[in-house]
Parts: sequence; structure tokens; C-alpha cells
Amino acid sequence: MTFEFLKSVFDELAKSHPFFRYPILTDGDYEPYIHQAEVFYRLLPRIPVRFLVADDVGLGKTIEGIMIIDQMIKKRGARKILLVVPRVLVKQWVNELLKFSREWKLEVVEYDSGRDVSGDGIYVVSVDTLKLEQHKKKFFSVKWDLIIADEIHKIGFVGSKENLRYKVMSHLVASNPDTNFVGLTATPHRGNDKDYFKRLALVDPYLREENERVIRDAVRAIVLKRNKKNVNEVYENEQIFPPARFIQYVIEPTQDEKNYYTQIRELTLAILKDYYNQKGEQPKALQLLAFMIGRRSLSSPQAGLLTFKRMMESRAEKVDENAEELAEEYAEEEETEEVVEVDKITEDLMSLNAKYLERFKDLIPGLLDLAKKVIEVDSRIKALIDLVDIHKRKGDKIIVFTEYKDTANYIYGKVKEGLRLSDSEVKLITSDVLGQGRVSIEDIKKWLEGEGFKLLIATDVASEGLNLQAANVLIHYELPLSIVKFEQRNGRVWRLKQKKDVYIYYISLNTEIEKAILDNYYNKLLTATIQTGSQVNVADAIIYNGEVKTVINLSDEKEDIPVYLAYNGQGEKKDEERITPLKVWEAAVNGRMDHIVALIGSRIKVIKEAMKKFALYEPLRGQALSDIEKVRMLTGFKNRKELRESVRSLLERVVILSGGSIEGSKIKVGGYLRSVDESRIGLLIHTLNKVVQDRAREAKPFVLCNNIQANYYVAEAVVKLKQSEVLSIPIVIKVEEKDKLIVERVPLSQFLREVLPLAAECTAYPEYVEIIDKPFSGIIRDIEVDNLGKLLDSYKKYKRERGRDNWLPDDKVNPEINIVIKGGIIGLKEIDNVRERVLEGLKKLQARDGLSVKEEGGILRIEGKINGKYDIRYVEIVRPSQLLSRSSTSWSYSYSNGALIGVKRG
Repeated sequence: MTFEFLKSVFDELAKSHPFFRYPILTDGDYEPYIHQAEVFYRLLPRIPVRFLVADDVGLGKTIEGIMIIDQMIKKRGARKILLVVPRVLVKQWVNELLKFSREWKLEVVEYDSGRDVSGDGIYVVSVDTLKLEQHKKKFFSVKWDLIIADEIHKIGFVGSKENLRYKVMSHLVASNPDTNFVGLTATPHRGNDKDYFKRLALVDPYLREENERVIRDAVRAIVLKRNKKNVNEVYENEQIFPPARFIQYVIEPTQDEKNYYTQIRELTLAILKDYYNQKGEQPKALQLLAFMIGRRSLSSPQAGLLTFKRMMESRAEKVDENAEELAEEYAEEEETEEVVEVDKITEDLMSLNAKYLERFKDLIPGLLDLAKKVIEVDSRIKALIDLVDIHKRKGDKIIVFTEYKDTANYIYGKVKEGLRLSDSEVKLITSDVLGQGRVSIEDIKKWLEGEGFKLLIATDVASEGLNLQAANVLIHYELPLSIVKFEQRNGRVWRLKQKKDVYIYYISLNTEIEKAILDNYYNKLLTATIQTGSQVNVADAIIYNGEVKTVINLSDEKEDIPVYLAYNGQGEKKDEERITPLKVWEAAVNGRMDHIVALIGSRIKVIKEAMKKFALYEPLRGQALSDIEKVRMLTGFKNRKELRESVRSLLERVVILSGGSIEGSKIKVGGYLRSVDESRIGLLIHTLNKVVQDRAREAKPFVLCNNIQANYYVAEAVVKLKQSEVLSIPIVIKVEEKDKLIVERVPLSQFLREVLPLAAECTAYPEYVEIIDKPFSGIIRDIEVDNLGKLLDSYKKYKRERGRDNWLPDDKVNPEINIVIKGGIIGLKEIDNVRERVLEGLKKLQARDGLSVKEEGGILRIEGKINGKYDIRYVEIVRPSQLLSRSSTSWSYSYSNGALIGVKRG
């Protein structure tokens, strides 16, 4: 078996092919996808790289960012890299980057206040830390090689004004207009055109006018947005994202629960009445009190109990004086960096307004009594326990999300006791748990991926940007009042690497407020954009004692325009600006939800027309589909299915020839035993590479094969812009001599599946290969013009429309391609005039390298610089097949398919 040659092949692929490099570097954790390769090949042949990756939640924007970092370090020598991310994602980014730090030889730094940032490294900083005066000057003084801004939608406009984050980021980017900059977001346009334009201007500081034609041309030029449906139906043509169903069922409340809900609604309305009666004053605190007390109390009877106890107390000693401001940020769903602790904000807000709340003290004993009764007969918690038990018996892993820490603690205790779960089966994650340092998000992820049943109960601290796809069941204990947060939570499990069907639940009590939120808000909005599914499809997943209300198939989108765009109005009047959780809650309590839904519906119609000018949400067709075909050609694979089949067939051949065996998912070679899930292509690639590396003593770039007629060269298409190398594309070139040399590019899929297995028994390695004839101009033109060139057309068109800059490529400077042969299979094809062809080849080398070639008694004496070193060789010319047999001379030379081959003897 040619392990030495295979090692050489995989060493080359691991250097620059995204489908092989990242699985090998991450021990199989990374999974290759065509849509991610499009980012790789679309962005890298540019100087500078300036782009907004706007893929939907769950499509892998983090690894796309890491690919860019990796290539900036490897190809362009980037040493100062800045990542600006939400605070809650700082540690996750650090953990992901640390997987590559040994390869990069760069320190990964989680920035803190005392840290100097002038040295080389990858610095990860929260945007709300960056905006502070004592920090921003440090970052402004550094010339960064690459800046990445994650969740860049948090940086923009609030109302009609730039937020402080935007001002800081704009200053940072504007001072480095030609540095590399990549923004990552799932929500590039949030319904406000000015906000979107300002975000584009961060990516492209030369974009100074809100020209509709230019902004439309920005799509695929400096913005790329794909969704799950695109990945399934266009990029991969298979179900990468399994179906996700939102299952709602309603249970009848007990009389105590009805009374509890009724009294909380009356308390909320009473506070709101006081708020609206104070005309001209309308203290915001009262409106916020009604919202915070009502939402928290209805979350669970335990949260209600603690809320009412706090209302009975006087002002606490330790109170955050900013509680009202924090409550407003939460209720208005402003983009805040902090992990919002809703329970603490509610209690502080009540404490600050203790004097006002005294008027309700006569109601509190009754509410306390009702909360205690409901805890004993809690219908929702009983239904939750039944639902968890059913999925436990099915072998599923489950996440329960709630907004409230007190409710999370309550659920944890009740479910753990009700199902007699062990500490290894159930975990709780809140800001308290994370803040105490007892456990990290990474610890939770590893635990969730472990064997056996797992139930995670979490507050929203775990819902943004965190990957929890080891679970496939998600239960919203209370529905978020924002569709954005609903989708954000769902995206934690419904994402890449999810292998099971996804079930998303909400257990509703049949009360007026919940019916208003579920029927008149959620279902009207979701069914406007998503097909309503059938109950039959999910009958086995629904608990036996609940009345199924609706099943919505979240996978089946009718509209490409997301609902959340309608939350932000274009108007300047306060009432027109935003639809917030606070407004939704008031509408639900007052029975006026139809107004909210009608407003969103009317906005969606306007937005659908407006979005046409941006092209962000248009179906993939025309040039977009053509571009995807170019990406397939550059990778050498049509889709994941072809990659899987190619790798699997070669792995089977390698294992068998190594004396190993494959039984089901078990691979055994020597002392190496591994269970490999075929759906995890990254693991297949890692396993294949490991088997090859373990058995190869060294890498040998060329191998001689007498059972193959053509030469197959493993080559690198080196892409340069003005002499600067920006990208390398691994390719395979087939050269075969017929009436003339026939040269063609062979897809990597075909090379792995058909050619390498044929080379399996070839064990002769030449010491010398000189490709005399290199007719590669057609392949160079193919890559320059038809592949990369087409991918860059939209970029160059955009630059022409937008105006002058010094970015590359442009209409004058295009990428230049050089083909560098790294090794290959030399097919020993017999020809009659081998001696003439060898002498012709040597004559060309005499002219090129100044070699001395003399013949004495049929033996050639070759003297001069060969492969960069002075040498004297005595050479016998032999037929190609004779290179595999012994010879009395020190060197045997032959010729095959345009290549001069030398084998050293003795």
C-alpha cells in the first residue's frame, strides 16, 4: 500500500483545502459544507477582505470566521487580530480559537482592563468594554491586520441615532479602511433602512451614498445571506437540517390556577391604569412594574411567590439604582451586552417603588396563598414532567428554556424529584451558576454530548450564540414576547450537526393572556410565513393528556422575509419605531393583540416591497446558482454526499489493505479502534488521515504505477494579487499521451474514489521526476476566468458602481494563477520511442539548466545542477515498465506522459 504517497496527498490537502484542513486540525470536530466553502473562495481572493456574512442562525458563522482568521495568518502573515463580540460569547470564541492556537502560534487573549494590546495576538473583547473611554484608546492605537465583529447587528441605530457601539466601531474601522474586516450576523437588516446602510458602511467605508442600485449590488459582493432551506435544497441537495416542528398543546387550568391568573391580570391592569391616568407625567417605572411583575409571576407560581413576598417588604438595603433603566432595556428589548438577570431587576424595581406598591398590600396575602396552592397542583409542571419522561424513554436529550432564574430553580427541583433523576442526568444553568465559576458553558456542552439521558434547564444566558445541538428537544417554559428570541432559542438545537428531528414545545394553560399570546400573536405571525403541519407526523412525540392545539412545521417557510423585520418601523414617531415585548404584553393583558398583529402584517407588506431594492431575501437563482457551481468546481465535490462517498470508499480500501476491518460503524486497524458515524464526514476524514499518518514512515510525493495509463499530478493553484499570495487551491491534473498530450482537471471526488484505490498496490517511488511538457494554460484559464473570475464578477461590478478605491481585484488587476506540482501518480505507459523522448527531454534541460549530457557506451553521463544541487549521474535509459525492475547502473531514466522519471539503484 502506498501509504507514503497517500501521506503526501493528505499533507497537501491539509494545508489549504477547507474540506480537509479543518477536520484534520480539529480531530474531526469540523464538518465540511459547500455553503461555508463559498465564503472561503468568495472572500479570500481579495485585498483587503471586507465582508458581511449574514447567514441565518445555525449555519456556522463562527467556523466561517475562523477559516478567514486561519488563512489571514497562513497566507498574509496576520499577527494582530481583533474580535469584537457580545460579552456572553467571549469565552465561547476564546475556546474555539484555542483549538487552533498551536497551529497559528499566536496567543489567544481574553481581554481584561489591565491588558496591553500592542503585542502580537488574537484579542477577544466585548464591544461594551471596547466602547469605554479607558479601553478604546488602546485599541485605536493599534494597526490591526484583521477585525471581526460578531453579532454586528448590535452595532447600529437605536431609533434615529447611532448607538455608542456604532460610534466606537466606526472610528476603529474608519481609521483602518484598508485592513481586513468581517462582520457576522443572522439579522443584517432589522427593518430600518438607515440602520442597514450604516452597517454596510462599516464593511465598506467608501460607501457614502444611500444609492439603491449600489446597495442592491452589495449582495454577493460584500454581503452573503443564506438560510437552512438554501443549504438543504440548493447547496447540498439533502436534508442537512432535519425537520423542526413547533408543537403547542393546551391544558385546562385548575380553579386555583384560574384564580391566580385572574388576580395577576387585575394587579397588572391596576398598575397600568395608574400609569395612564397620570397624564403628562406617566412615570415609566409604573408601566415597567406592571410588565415585570406580571410576566415573572405568570412564569411559575414559585417566581410569583417570591415576587409577592418582595412586594410585602420595604426597600432592600442593596438596590441597583439603575434598575429602572435596566428594566426598560429588557422590556424594550434594546441591544444590551450584559447578561440580563430579570429576577434581580424585578426585585430592585419593586424595592425602588416600595412606597407606591404599598397600596396593593391588601391583595398580596391572597396572591401568596394562591401561589402556594398552585405550587401543589401545578398543571404546567406536571405536563412538563410527563413530556420529559416520554422523550427520556425515546432516548432524546432535552433543553428547557425560561427567562427567569427562580423559575429555572423551581423546574429543576420539581422535575428532578418527579422523575428521580441523578445529578449526571439533569443540570441547571443560570447566571448564578456561571458567575460562581462552578461550571462553564464548555462544561455543559461536553456533558450534553455525553452518553445517556440529559436534561438541561437554562435561562436565556445559554440562548445566544451557543451550540447545543446534542439535544433535539426544546421546551419553552414561557413563550418569549419576541419572535427573535424564540428563533434564537430554537437555533441552539436546530443547527448544523443536528442529526435528529427537532421538537419544539410550548405547554399552554387555557387562560385569556396565554390564548392572546399564542393564538392571536404567535400563530397568526408564524402561519403567515410558515406552513401549518399535521398532528399525525408528530403523534408519538405528544404527551397523552394534552390537547394538541397546533403543529407548525418551522422547516417549511412560505416567505423569505422574516417577521422580526416588521418590529422596527421606519417612522420617526415614537409609537411607530418599535414593537417591543412591553407593547406585546400590554396588548395581551388588555385584549388588544389584533392591533399589534395587524400592524406587523401591514409592515410586512411594505417591507416585502422595500426589500426588493436590497436583494437580501431573494431566492437563489441565476448568477447565485452559477456561483455555487463554481464553488463546487473549486472544491472538487458536488456536495457532502459525494464527499462522504469518496472518503468512505478510500477509507475502506485503506483499512482492508492495512489488515484492518470495518464492521458497521467500528473501524479497527492494528491497535486503533474507532466508532465512526457516517453522517459525520469530518470524523471520516480525520480517521482516514490518522490511519494513513500512523502507517507512513515519511511522505513521498510521487509513486510509479504500471496499472494506470495516465499521470495524475497533485498540484496547487497559487492565487496572487499583485505578487501577494492570497489563496491556494488544491487540484488534480490528468496528463495522458495519445496522438498528443491530453490535459484535463480531475475532480478531487473522482481522484479519491477511482484513482487512489487503483494506486493502492503501487509501491515504487521515483527519486526524480521532471515534467518536461507543462501544457497547463487551459487549466489556469479555467480557474482564473471560469471559476474564481466568475465568483468575483459581482464584487467588481459593485466597485464600479460605488466608486473608486484601492481594493483588489478590479477591472485592471485580476488574480494571477500559477500551477505548482506537488507530487503525483506516474502511470507507466509503454511507448516505442522512449529513448528519443528521454533525449529530447534532456536536451530541453540542457538549454534551461545548463546541464552537460554525454553518452558513452549507451550510458549517459549527466552533470550539473539537478533539483537545485550539483550532481553527476550515470544513467541507463529504460522502458517505463523496467523502472520497476533492478538495473546494474546507478540511475534508470524513462519517459511517460510528458514526464522524465529517474529511479536510483544501489
